Amino acid sequence: MSGSVRVRFDGDGTGVEELTWGQREIWRSIRQRESSMIVGGVVPLPAGTTVEHMADMLRRMMSRHQSLRTRLRFDDGGQPRQVVSASGEVALAVVDADGTDPAQVADTVWRRYHVTDFDHERDWPVRMAVVRRDARPAHLVVAYSHLAIDAHGIEALMIDLNTHADGPVTAIQPMELAQQQRTPVALRQSRASVRYWERLLRALPAPKPDEQAKDPRTPRYWQLAYTSPAADRAVLAVAARTGAHPGSVRLAAFAVALGRVTGERTVVVQTLVHNRFRPRLTGSVSTVAQPGLCVIDVGNTTFDEVVGRAWQATTRAAKHAYYDPDELAALVTGLGPGLRDISCFYNDRRRNVPLTSDRVPNRADVLAVLPRTTMRWAHRFDSYDRGVVVHVNDVPDVLDCLLCVDTHRIGPARLVALARGIESAVVAAALDPAAPTGVRADPVVPAGAGDEGYVRASSRLE
Repeated sequence: MSGSVRVRFDGDGTGVEELTWGQREIWRSIRQRESSMIVGGVVPLPAGTTVEHMADMLRRMMSRHQSLRTRLRFDDGGQPRQVVSASGEVALAVVDADGTDPAQVADTVWRRYHVTDFDHERDWPVRMAVVRRDARPAHLVVAYSHLAIDAHGIEALMIDLNTHADGPVTAIQPMELAQQQRTPVALRQSRASVRYWERLLRALPAPKPDEQAKDPRTPRYWQLAYTSPAADRAVLAVAARTGAHPGSVRLAAFAVALGRVTGERTVVVQTLVHNRFRPRLTGSVSTVAQPGLCVIDVGNTTFDEVVGRAWQATTRAAKHAYYDPDELAALVTGLGPGLRDISCFYNDRRRNVPLTSDRVPNRADVLAVLPRTTMRWAHRFDSYDRGVVVHVNDVPDVLDCLLCVDTHRIGPARLVALARGIESAVVAAALDPAAPTGVRADPVVPAGAGDEGYVRASSRLE
């Protein structure tokens, strides 16, 4: 580090409150993962940007948005409460590249930020650094605690900064939101959502025993990065043919792949709902996203039919993804150990541009890029709060996925099969409108197949 600039800020609002539902959701994950779940990244800066510009931007965002000047306080029972400060001081780090590629230096700063947990009682939930080349700012590095902001909250923050709004913030801020969530209207919404989850969960068929799926490893959780340009083109082709949103096609591909791997025709998936279509949550710079529950039947049908079911499931899930997480947790606990595993989580981060007729891929377009599919093992770690997780990253022209499994539930070989199954399901559907899902009770990975041997036999794994 070459130094830092102390940035003073002052804003409206101060006090101590309960956590909002979104904050409680994230706090539970932070404790289970033993990680701050830091979000952010690196942004190139335009020529002419100064450190003073960046300091002013940091001051402005801290002053306007309470979530960025919120820390935690724990009561005698260990329960967290949000503490909003009206003023304070935050550091803007200034890093000189000193002859090194500033993009590499920025990436190094980001990696350090990303693995360094926040002290939620003492730290502001924002870290920011300017990386300079020849004394001129070249890159901005920003890291946020997920307790303060989610992906759509970051988008709202960027819009607010880029429009240079000077009036009061109209979107609800976390302290007021916590108060609102205790009102009768909000509590009725929560109860309705939890009842919806209960109806779906009670109707689930009993899980099938599948000991072959387990292949417990140490570390317990394994990640796989999977990139497929063919799957991306196939998604667009199926979306154009069916009139569905590409997001529904991607979810259908994942559901079919998971059904093939587990042998379960009823797939249970939690999807992330941003909730910003609700009154006063539009433009909220905070964490308000919560999981919705999707139950999708993928057996004995075509892929196109599953696309429609995926759309219906996500639409209903969005309506019932605003609730008190403690109330939902009590429901799940009360349903007992015989409940189907519902720890599968699907997070689609893609933003789609509407298709035009000259962009719809054809059969040759899809097949031409099939050889470009790549896979590589990513991180392995000991603590997590999900059994299966798929993040679809916002990368153009490819289906870029980061998959993670609990090897005590699904072994590494099945993880590879799941990744490849997403591609194979949607590519088959792009080539044949009548393509069946192929879901059957038998597992698709031979019993006892190790991950290394399976990978060598089936695909190139980097």
